[in-house]
Amino acid sequence: MDTRSNRRAFIAATGAIGTKALAGCLGSDGDGVIGIGTSEGGANQETTNALQRGLNEYGEVAQISALETPGSAANLRLFDEGESDGGVSSVMDYRAAQNEEGEFAEDTLDNLPQQVFNQIEIVMNFWTREETDIDSVSDIAEQDAVVWAGNPGTGIRNTTSAAWESLGFWNDWEVSDLDIGDAPGALEEGRIDVTLGYAANGSPPPFFDEMMSRVELRHVEMDVEVDEYQDADGVAYIEQTEIPDEDGDLGDNENQIEDAWVQANHLFLGEHVDEQAVYEICEISHENNDFIREASDSYPDHTDIGRMTNNFMDDVPIHPGAEEFYQENGLM
Repeated sequence: MDTRSNRRAFIAATGAIGTKALAGCLGSDGDGVIGIGTSEGGANQETTNALQRGLNEYGEVAQISALETPGSAANLRLFDEGESDGGVSSVMDYRAAQNEEGEFAEDTLDNLPQQVFNQIEIVMNFWTREETDIDSVSDIAEQDAVVWAGNPGTGIRNTTSAAWESLGFWNDWEVSDLDIGDAPGALEEGRIDVTLGYAANGSPPPFFDEMMSRVELRHVEMDVEVDEYQDADGVAYIEQTEIPDEDGDLGDNENQIEDAWVQANHLFLGEHVDEQAVYEICEISHENNDFIREASDSYPDHTDIGRMTNNFMDDVPIHPGAEEFYQENGLM
């Protein structure tokens, strides 16, 4: 399988799975730039950079800068410490911080940002090198395979561990803590046997593109009976779905039934961030979406304003600037 067909197989196995579902001036650094925490090498960094491109071209008030962090949870900590104006974080991590659970149980947060819009919906699967004997999830523990599921503390890692721990698998696996930048090489060299792969808004992120260019991969099937795993907030679940072939037909496609676990990620900004700036961020994400998506096809399709509030948490405040935008467009 060449690189292009490798990538097509991945997109076929993920793309059809849908989810249910400034201090002083504008920013905390006082220079008018809104600092947004993003995960190093991840989809939320890529999509935030794309949004920055749109604001640089069309914005009159809002300027943003992507701040690099180890992951989704770290983005919330950075905000709590006053080192950023917000971040892109998973709903699961936000709930954990809000409820003082998981890694926030002992080191709690005093301040949390507000919802602006849904920035990423990530659909995740496991993949292995073509030459391994790993065909299904049950083979992972039986063959003492090494699993890479994202950097510790990232949203993809937290969601994956929660989903598979709930199903009784996670604690039986040897899970690698390698950095995302080292994972493609480790997979190629055989130090990792199973890797997490994902599509962010239907497109694989750079690290997985690199994996697919270096290694021939195939999907690891789920061989456990599960109708649906869903956590209390509906943000991490596993579903089985029919996957169309490259022509859009269901037919006799070897990837006809796939399984995935899903994570929602929002752009969160502090209440102190200027309302007009946040309104403009929402407006440009909607009105200039095609221009933004030229920089990243992982950026969400916000031409449909309704998608901007997908997976919003009912009990978490929406930033006043975003709320005004949604009200003016008939969403609230």
